[in-house]
Amino acid sequence: MSESRLIIAGEAVPVTFPVVTWLDPGGMSFYGQKGWRKRRDPSGKGVNLLVLHWDVCFSSRQCFRVLLKRNRSVHLMLDGNGTVYQALDLAEARAYHAGLVNNRSVGVECSCPVLLKYKHRQDPPRPIVTEPHVHRRGTWQHLDFYDIQKKRVVELAEAICEIFGIPRVLPMDGEQVSRRLAPPRFRGVCGHYHVSKTKPDPGLSLWPGLLAAFGKSTLNDGGVK
Repeated sequence: MSESRLIIAGEAVPVTFPVVTWLDPGGMSFYGQKGWRKRRDPSGKGVNLLVLHWDVCFSSRQCFRVLLKRNRSVHLMLDGNGTVYQALDLAEARAYHAGLVNNRSVGVECSCPVLLKYKHRQDPPRPIVTEPHVHRRGTWQHLDFYDIQKKRVVELAEAICEIFGIPRVLPMDGEQVSRRLAPPRFRGVCGHYHVSKTKPDPGLSLWPGLLAAFGKSTLNDGGVK
C-alpha cells in the first residue's frame, strides 16, 4: 500500500498525497542502473529547480522501462490515475533527465502518450488540446493530461518547493508562462522546454493550475538572483 511520504536524504518526509517509492511493493527503482549518479552535494541543498516532462508513454511503468533502455532516469513518475512513483532519492540522486540542470533539479515524468494517433489506446480517452508550439510558430493538437494529473502536479510542486526551498515561480513572459528558454540561472518550477531548445514538453496545459496556486509570487523576478 502506498504511503503519503517522499524519501529525502534517506528520510521519510510526509506529504499530502500517496507515493509509491522504490522501497514499496510495486515500486520502481533506478538504483543499480547506469542512468544516474550521486549529486555533488547529496544533502540536496543545491536543488533549486523542478523540471516537468511528459513521457510519451502509455503508463509510468512503460516510461520506466524506456528510461532504463536509454540509460536515463528521473526522480518521480506521475501515472495517468494520479499515482506518484518515486524511483530515486530526491536529495541524493542526480537523475539524467534534463541535461545541464540535472545536478540542481528534481525531475517529474508525467505520463501521456501525447500523439493523436494513440487517442484510442487510453481508457478513459484523454482530452485533446490545441495550443501554440513552443520554440516555433503555429499551433498543434495533442493528447492532454487527465485532470487528476494536473491536480497532482500542483500538489507535487507545492510539496517539493516547500521541502527544498525552491521559489514558487514559473518562467514568465509578461503575465504568461514563457514558451522560450528560461534564463540560465532561473530557479523555480519549469518545463523541459525551458531548459532545452529541442524539447516541447510538457506542453502548456499544466501552467494554469500552477499559476493559480502560486498566485502573485509568480510575477516576481522570474526566480533569477
